[in-house]
Amino acid sequence: MTNPISLESKLSNTEWQILLLLAAINFTHTMDFVMVIPMGPKLIKELHISANEVGHIISSYTLCAAIFGLLGASIIDKIERKKALLISFLGLILGTFLCAWSSNYIELLIARGFAGASGGIMSSMVYTYVGDYIVEQKRGRATGIVMNSYSIASILGIPLGLMLANQFNWNSPFYYLSILGLFLLILSFFILPKIDSSPINKTASKIYTELLSNNNALWALLFMVLLTISGFAVIPFISTFVVSNAGLPENYLMYMYLISGIINFFAGPATGKLADKFGKNIIFSYTALLSAIPVVIFSYLNNASIPYIFTITTLMFLLFATRYVPAMAMITSSIDKDKRGGFLTISNSVQQLMMGVSTYIVGLFIISNPDGTISGFSIGAFISAIAVIISVAIAKKIKIIS
Repeated sequence: MTNPISLESKLSNTEWQILLLLAAINFTHTMDFVMVIPMGPKLIKELHISANEVGHIISSYTLCAAIFGLLGASIIDKIERKKALLISFLGLILGTFLCAWSSNYIELLIARGFAGASGGIMSSMVYTYVGDYIVEQKRGRATGIVMNSYSIASILGIPLGLMLANQFNWNSPFYYLSILGLFLLILSFFILPKIDSSPINKTASKIYTELLSNNNALWALLFMVLLTISGFAVIPFISTFVVSNAGLPENYLMYMYLISGIINFFAGPATGKLADKFGKNIIFSYTALLSAIPVVIFSYLNNASIPYIFTITTLMFLLFATRYVPAMAMITSSIDKDKRGGFLTISNSVQQLMMGVSTYIVGLFIISNPDGTISGFSIGAFISAIAVIISVAIAKKIKIIS
């Protein structure tokens, strides 16, 4: 296996190169998923759909990602890491292109499902690659670098996507993202080193049984479930709520994500370093508990001033991002290396499933009022706060394995 790493605390130039490329790949996955969320108000107008149907479009991606991830978990550790990553990446690019070709609600719903089927597996392979390529002592900062793709998506991707959607039509961001993905796919083919997975001659049922009978893995999965519920009880409806209820002009949405993204760009790697230095569990606990406060405050905003809205949303997105860096590093390190690919695929599938389930259930409480506002968002906010508090207790049960 090609793995030019050492036990030094600093990342080597080669490691930086690989991590930045993985972050770029993860950026396309992140953009493909989150781009639909701030476009909610525009999709409602142009496709003549309801806020609830926007939730269905979002959940179709996550539910398909969950189903196909579970189906692929039993074979993913039998495939060489680079090959598995590139094949799933190609599927995501094709799915994104189909979204660009969609012209109505049903076509977009199906295209999002296709993109999710590939994107879910691809996302888990990115973190599997990080887990196999980077030693545990440096995995917190490595995870922070790769996860910085979320911040870059907020700084550049989401504002640019909204600008293209406003300038042309809602399909155009998907065209440009497909082109970017194709470029990165070619680049990855030549740059990423191969990382052979350990030979596994086991049936699918045997692999699932071993993973799901591992207490540490089960605690990690429950941890992921709670963390996902906490996020997606509110995230899919933030853009709609902040425009309809808080009173933010729709053309200011890009600035809301831009400001949050710039701050998170620096906060992500910094959080990873703190997690490596002081302990991933400790950093997660502080950021997770603090994250419940702005979520509840945000749910009561009503015709607030733009500076106040930006302050609350920036704090909310900051704590969402910083709690996830140590959390993902903990999950990646909770399983033996030879089972990591399958476990992270299952973990990602569980995450995607709970994204869809959380979005769908909370969506049932979201009601579009005659005056253009929505009701029921506060229910999601309290579900989010309760779930993240419980996740802090569960996190203490997770042991670092490798």
